[in-house]
Amino acid sequence: MQKIPMKVLVGIAVVLSLVTAGLVFSYLKSQSADTAKKGEPVVVATVDIPGRTVITKEMVKVVMVPTDLVQPGAANDLSKVVGVMSRVPVNLGDQITDRRLAIEGKVSGFVGAIPSDKRAFTIAANDISGVAGFLKAGDYVDVVVTLAGKGDSEEGVSKMLFQNVLVLAYNRNDNMESTGTKDKSGAAEKMSSVTLAVSPREATVLALASESGKVSLALRPFQASPSFALLNTVSTSDIAYRPYVPKQTAPAAAPAYAPPMYSPAPAYSPERVQPSSGITVIRGTKVSTN
Repeated sequence: MQKIPMKVLVGIAVVLSLVTAGLVFSYLKSQSADTAKKGEPVVVATVDIPGRTVITKEMVKVVMVPTDLVQPGAANDLSKVVGVMSRVPVNLGDQITDRRLAIEGKVSGFVGAIPSDKRAFTIAANDISGVAGFLKAGDYVDVVVTLAGKGDSEEGVSKMLFQNVLVLAYNRNDNMESTGTKDKSGAAEKMSSVTLAVSPREATVLALASESGKVSLALRPFQASPSFALLNTVSTSDIAYRPYVPKQTAPAAAPAYAPPMYSPAPAYSPERVQPSSGITVIRGTKVSTN
């Protein structure tokens, strides 16, 4: 048997190595293409999520996103997002990332939105007392309570209890047919619940006010100053019998005196008649002095 030269064996080995490397490279490339095509699981928003809102299952879903389009810090599981509060607004279709979530809320959920020195207190509201549904989490309101009088012996009063109160949540319930509550027009009244951040004492006062009278909310401007207005309690007699006095304004300054542009004519003065020392003779229409 003829012996194969060493150079031939080396050449065969090199060729086999190159073929093997080519096959491995082609296999890895195809696997990478399939992975890139399938993408990675990412949690995205199915609705517009306002800021400072607790995310529910109905607000998000998991979709496959190409690897090169996955944003840094994007959540890949619903359990990492549901029950967490959004720190900023999230638009429909946006990926839910760590930067858009309240970090404290990941552990405590809605509780993470409550300031450390406050308590979450919920009151009922309708379209009128709840500012016609314009409230949202993060707004600030003033709380007003109205107590109706009992007959003629007691007047109704209205008082502003608290000012600059943070709204933690606003939930609207349009299905109130079963309660039988209707407004003056006979239509079913749409009720809502508003959760406020108040101090422990304010919570007790607000609870009594809700049971004793009607609580209304006044929405503060977007850039309202943190100052407080000093207001007195308003009674029925203040509305019915006290006349409205508008705010006094300073009287307009009198215009400076300007001399007339013309010289007035001198006042009429009759001519003086010089006395005469003779005798006056009148003949018809002629008068002579002798």
